[in-house]
Amino acid sequence: MPKTMNIDHHIQLTLIKKLTESEKAVKYNDLKEDGIENSLFSYHLNKLLDRGMVTKTDAGYTLTVDGARWINDNGVTIQPKNAPRVFVALVVQKEDSSYLVGQRTGQFKETINDYMLPSIRYTNDVDLTVQVDQAIETFIPAGCSIEVLDYGFVQIKATYVDNAVMRNLFHLTFCKVKSFDLEADNYQWHTQGQIEEIEHPSATILRQLIAYTQDVSNQHETPTISG
Repeated sequence: MPKTMNIDHHIQLTLIKKLTESEKAVKYNDLKEDGIENSLFSYHLNKLLDRGMVTKTDAGYTLTVDGARWINDNGVTIQPKNAPRVFVALVVQKEDSSYLVGQRTGQFKETINDYMLPSIRYTNDVDLTVQVDQAIETFIPAGCSIEVLDYGFVQIKATYVDNAVMRNLFHLTFCKVKSFDLEADNYQWHTQGQIEEIEHPSATILRQLIAYTQDVSNQHETPTISG
């Protein structure tokens, strides 16, 4: 009988979030927050172990691929999201034709995917153009010369480290920019040759999205239809 993959208590959510943010395994005493009884904490930790979302090693506790995928798909919430994951993504290219590429931090990079384009999660209650502007403001400094081209929505099929296949929906915007200094340590400029050489499965997302913007016939606006 397959294991139940869910989080049904805020202690479980806090626990799995701590593991997500850690670069290495976490000891029991470091994982447990002050003020929570050992028996109560152990009860919820054991639930995640039984569900296959967390595993114990000699070094401490770590996320499994299933645990990482849960929080990657659902975010910091107890209730699972049934809708497809949608991202507002940017393909940012500077004058020398290199691209802005990020790397995940914490245990995500070992369990789900490592390399990523600048992106924010799409939310249904905010106008799409506002979210594109938010993504640009997040990753590109104010005052930077920028040329923006709209590529609308595109579905990308990605393979993850455990060979699982997931379809992601991106609203894609191409940004041609002047060179700027990077503030976030986990973002770097990569040439297309460097991107092609990345062996991590998640690099297929980068390559497909960049290739999509290299075909000018793919440029299109996303229409808004009001009822």
